[in-house]
Amino acid sequence: MTGLFAINGMVTIGSAVAVTQLSGEVISPATELPSKRAQVRACHPILDLIDGLATAHRDGDGNDIVERKPVVRSLSLDSVYFSYAGAEEGVMQDCTARFEAGRKYAIVGDSGSGKSTVLGLLSKTLTPTSGTILTDDKKDAIPDAAFIHQNVFLFEDTLGANITPRGSFTDEQVMRAISLAGLEGVVSSLPQGLDTPVGEDGSRLSGGERQRVAIARALLYGKTTILADEATSALDGHMAEQVKDALLALDGVTVIEVTHHLSPQRERLYDGVLVMEDGRLRERVDATGRALRAGCGE
Repeated sequence: MTGLFAINGMVTIGSAVAVTQLSGEVISPATELPSKRAQVRACHPILDLIDGLATAHRDGDGNDIVERKPVVRSLSLDSVYFSYAGAEEGVMQDCTARFEAGRKYAIVGDSGSGKSTVLGLLSKTLTPTSGTILTDDKKDAIPDAAFIHQNVFLFEDTLGANITPRGSFTDEQVMRAISLAGLEGVVSSLPQGLDTPVGEDGSRLSGGERQRVAIARALLYGKTTILADEATSALDGHMAEQVKDALLALDGVTVIEVTHHLSPQRERLYDGVLVMEDGRLRERVDATGRALRAGCGE
């Protein structure tokens, strides 16, 4: 229509071009609305799950029903049996184990043996079919622990913003967490340091670097217990060793790491190594020579 007006001399050619360009700016975003709406709707189940986790342990007035606290003495499984809904056989069979605060543990076993289930029970994101999960010998306390998964999610923001989401910290606090997580070399190698954008889902960082961002974030928020679920299984050998070394070097932090394989050389670096096999959790070694008091019906 604007073209006809220009031909008839009712508007200038420049005006016709301007109207065409402006129309494109309006129409192009409008064509994206259906796909964006679908993405927003796809997020609703995730948001509902987050809201459920936030309110699951609160009463109708918003008061805490159970206590959230850092682990001071221990995390324990007491005669725990666990079975997923619809499963014919339990993943865990009458398991008892105790993890002392400040120590480093590894849980090894084949894929599907139930290693990740142990971490889910210890964090109380899973509820045992029978038996009790204890935090400092209390069954009604939830450990204030950090979960580090194989795939760490990062926001499309700067490195610094991903280490300090929703928090206000001093430069000294941030740099201490970065140092403890072994992330100093990464920060110094980036062109803008902590102000460097990490890309969508941290695409600018390697898998091992994203893991260390998660460790730094956990330490910055004062987490004294870290549950690492196959955190290095997708990394190459050298990078996996770096991430594990960073976890083992955390002084005063309880680390319970699930891993598919652990070499005899690295076993000696842990305070205790447990094996998950046939639904049973057994002690393999205690590097300190101290009884771990772990086992299943033994």
